[in-house]
Amino acid sequence: TTLAEVPPDEQRCCICCCEYVVGDRMLTLACKHNFHPECIGPWLARKTSCPLCKQPALGGGDTSADPY
Repeated sequence: TTLAEVPPDEQRCCICCCEYVVGDRMLTLACKHNFHPECIGPWLARKTSCPLCKQPALGGGDTSADPY
């Protein structure tokens, strides 16, 4: 999706630390955390959990075996 309004609780991408601006492309995980697709893509290629809350990125499943 494309950002139409900056979320009040998430002012910047926690991966690249850049502020969100209207028009940015966004990827929202099952836990409702937002990221730039180009930032979260490499993370999701290695892990299946949200880098912020450690919940499953796509919903369901168990990440308790994830050592990181």
